[in-house]
Amino acid sequence: MAKPVRKYTNSQRLSRLKDKINQQAVEQAMYNYSKPNTGSVMHGTPNYVPHSFVEDVQKKAIASTSSQVGNGFSIKKGDNGTCTLTEDLSNIGLQGKMTSRFNCGLSKGEKAFNSHMKKVLKKLGK
Repeated sequence: MAKPVRKYTNSQRLSRLKDKINQQAVEQAMYNYSKPNTGSVMHGTPNYVPHSFVEDVQKKAIASTSSQVGNGFSIKKGDNGTCTLTEDLSNIGLQGKMTSRFNCGLSKGEKAFNSHMKKVLKKLGK
């Protein structure tokens, strides 16, 4: 006698699929954790240690702070290509600060794109 065919709802199918994917992820993680990492060809491709990078703390500190221009003016350049000019109004006898923004260069994304395109053109020999 043949087994009866079970009908699952969409939510039950989705739940079973999620469980299956989670189980596969756990099995893969356990395999990667338990396999030897001796560097021998017999044990497969070894896991390499990623390259380290040194963060320039001084550049980061300079970029994050505003530079004092004088007479209560300070300018801070943002990552989006705009500069913020802040004027301390106490120098002229008023309370508060006045802030204005203006474009003062390329954004971080535009700089990265230009750098990338220079490298591409260099590879193409142009």
